[in-house]
Amino acid sequence: MASQNAEKLITNISAKDLIIIGVALYWAEGAKKDFSFSNTDPRMVKLFIYSLKSVFGVTEKDLKISLRIYEDLNRNSCLKHWSKITGIQLNNET
Repeated sequence: MASQNAEKLITNISAKDLIIIGVALYWAEGAKKDFSFSNTDPRMVKLFIYSLKSVFGVTEKDLKISLRIYEDLNRNSCLKHWSKITGIQLNNET
């Protein structure tokens, strides 16, 4: 219910809004040594990638995704799941 109400309130996000969102997400979840972002919330990851692509011109080729996959998880399922979330295709190196 709350997320539906929030979606109705948030419309027409500007480039400035996306910059603020991207910076805030990086500030909260990014590594300061290098430019990386870590989070397990699919919506947050999607939003961060969206802000990078739409405002900063980052392309899929510019992104490098790394996953921490624990022993009790199925590697292929995890790769497929995050490929779908991020929109980044799996390649032969997986």
